[in-house]
Amino acid sequence: MTFTRAIFAYEKRAVVIGLLAFLLLAVALPIAATTITSFGPSEWVAEYVAPSKQFQLVLFVFVGAIAAWCSTSAAIVNSTVVGLIGGVCLLLLAATLGASPQLSVAAHLFQYVFVTVVFCSLGGLCASLLRRYRKAL
Repeated sequence: MTFTRAIFAYEKRAVVIGLLAFLLLAVALPIAATTITSFGPSEWVAEYVAPSKQFQLVLFVFVGAIAAWCSTSAAIVNSTVVGLIGGVCLLLLAATLGASPQLSVAAHLFQYVFVTVVFCSLGGLCASLLRRYRKAL
């Protein structure tokens, strides 16, 4: 339970675990699924991978919940920090790969950073409420 000295205190352990979950669930899992389906017929990508794009936000909620569940005191802050760092990393990855060149800078920031932070924070809120009401039962 090591806290940092910042404007808001977050736990290093929970953030590291959350970032590892982000790396596995939000980055490695979609890349692995796309790579595996690309070895098969081209219809697999359109049939299996493209519809699963809508579930990416659910993965962000899971990442936020994992970071909050590993937290001992500041669950929502930790999941927000994980979402912010993960969103910035996604933004840098998208900029490096040249993803969606038709979008403006503001649209990229909204799509990769703001949405990631909101859904990770939502997962942190869910895990925090689950932990609080589980103790109340």
